Amino acid sequence: MKGRGMAGLNLLKGIKAIMTAFDLNEQQFRMFVSLGLPVCKINGRWYGHFQTIDEWFAGITNPTRTKKRKIDVPETDSDDLKEND
Repeated sequence: MKGRGMAGLNLLKGIKAIMTAFDLNEQQFRMFVSLGLPVCKINGRWYGHFQTIDEWFAGITNPTRTKKRKIDVPETDSDDLKEND
């Protein structure tokens, strides 16, 4: 993989790639985006770095964190989550 480097291997391109990498369905993806999942939509396509997303999940699901909190899921507009692929 000449010229790609490690960053290219770590970048997930598209909602399907992100959902597949983390075994999510579309409803779960929407919920996690509303909670701050570290992904962004550029020109109608979702992008995220595997390690950053993995660390985010570890932070919200870590059983050793001292303060437990209930997460309220806000409503999302499904049009914001659609890709233009």
